[in-house]
Amino acid sequence: MRIPMLRDDMYCPKCEKTIKRERIAEVNLTMKEKFNSNNLEKGLCPVCGTRLFDLSKKEAKKDED
Repeated sequence: MRIPMLRDDMYCPKCEKTIKRERIAEVNLTMKEKFNSNNLEKGLCPVCGTRLFDLSKKEAKKDED
């Protein structure tokens, strides 16, 4: 299973939770099987639907400042 846009750790600001990159495919498969939800593929939190932040991009921006 390939989720192209989600390659690094993702963070939900509303839930204050991080999904580790190693678990993204597993969490996505579980959400699809149990809840018929593809929110994670869309870059949304699988729990609340809030837009997820890519932590690698946030760190890269911090390094530029």
